[in-house]
Amino acid sequence: MILRAVQDRFFHCRRWLLRLTPGLSGLLVGCGLLSSTPPSLPELPLLAPSELQQHWQVTQTVTLQPLPTSSDPQTSPGRPPLLAVWSVTDERLDLAGLTLSGQTLLTLTYQARQGQAGQLSEQSTDLLPAGVSGRDILSQIQLAYWPLSALQNALRTSPWQLREIPGADNRQQRQLYLPSLGQPWDNSQPVLSIAHWPNAGQQPGKVTIIHHLQHWQLDIDTLSIENLAPASEKLSPPSTFETTRPNSDL
Repeated sequence: MILRAVQDRFFHCRRWLLRLTPGLSGLLVGCGLLSSTPPSLPELPLLAPSELQQHWQVTQTVTLQPLPTSSDPQTSPGRPPLLAVWSVTDERLDLAGLTLSGQTLLTLTYQARQGQAGQLSEQSTDLLPAGVSGRDILSQIQLAYWPLSALQNALRTSPWQLREIPGADNRQQRQLYLPSLGQPWDNSQPVLSIAHWPNAGQQPGKVTIIHHLQHWQLDIDTLSIENLAPASEKLSPPSTFETTRPNSDL
């Protein structure tokens, strides 16, 4: 289902996207920066898809670039984008990532009910560098788009803390802290900063995620959004069919 949507979106967006990149090699180097969470950082809990309270299919470009550090003030240019398509309903979330030439890098499906452990399955191709975690990608999508109250409730039993601070230009600014790391991460320096500029109707817009420990920035631009009909509104075929037989008396 999601792969069919990805293919449709890919051919629709390909001509525009190809103007943004000279090739595939830079993309794969950039993907390598999105390695799985270091052992010293605990995993973020995943929320049920239904807690978003929306039914969407979203097409986005994702661009990653390294940030300067005190030991390495010079950074390389930003990496070419990849194409991401994800859909969410009350029952599940599906996501796929592709190169700009249309090759699949990663697909994942997450099914969960609120208050229950979910089931995450992911598949990747040889084009995806080792260590890239679909779970990390999913958790960052949820940090950006899921309601703040639902996220904070899920984090209550974890060592993480999430705060939202006022932002200018219609920006929603969220900051993720891990107090167990000690100064300066406990109260003054977030591990992750998530800035979101929502579109009309609070639909997904531009997102910038900065990982202050791993020194990278992820820029997400939304190309299209479609509202999906809830499962309860979809028409199902009747379980029995009535047939009209000719009257034998005629």
